[in-house]
Amino acid sequence: MFTSEQSSCFCDPHSHAPLKLIFEKDSKGKDLYLLVDSEGTCRYPIVDGIVRILNQRDVVGRNKRYQDLYYRFALFYR
Repeated sequence: MFTSEQSSCFCDPHSHAPLKLIFEKDSKGKDLYLLVDSEGTCRYPIVDGIVRILNQRDVVGRNKRYQDLYYRFALFYR
């Protein structure tokens, strides 16, 4: 997981505002780590140590088609 010092290197890809690391519990009580901007409007989850910056609605065209294909293949990958 990221330290506070490491998370200070991140900024929002759209507004370029600095992001800070926060910790929350989700509705099921599971630990949830997020990078958020100072206003809390942009929240990027950290899943398995990877920051999820890409929003799925931003994926279009061929990228969307190939991403869907990779997800389908992933079901059978061991």
